[in-house]
Amino acid sequence: MRIIALLLSSALLIGACAPQNKDQSSTKVEEKVLDSVEQYFKEVMAIHDEVMPKMGEINRLKRTIKRALEEDQSALEATTAEKMKTALIQLEAADSLMMEWMASFNPGFEKAKKAADESIVMDFLTNERERISTVRDRMLESIKSGRELSEAIPNQE
Repeated sequence: MRIIALLLSSALLIGACAPQNKDQSSTKVEEKVLDSVEQYFKEVMAIHDEVMPKMGEINRLKRTIKRALEEDQSALEATTAEKMKTALIQLEAADSLMMEWMASFNPGFEKAKKAADESIVMDFLTNERERISTVRDRMLESIKSGRELSEAIPNQE
């Protein structure tokens, strides 16, 4: 009796693990969708990876400008001080945008994947590609203006 039960459970296990017959065309469609999802994911991460190393420069520029505003406020022309304050706000905003994007990306991506609907995943990744592109643009713009002002600050360490 034990042998029959063992054989029966083995047959059920093998049957459950055996690949199921799927229509080849639907498998190819699924592969194309997965390729598209992977491609979009790689695009999103490539943009992130392009600008993430620049976070250190943003922080350095913020420190430099803050120090100049704190130490040399009286020596700065009013227009220069205003430009520095604006650049500092832009640098801080770019920093915050990246932090917010990173904090929301993984949970959002996991939630989209759990929906088990490729269109939801693709919509999510398309939106995230737009968001991280905006983050990139804001970061690069703030770095540019921060560099210009930073280079004009005398006696930098």
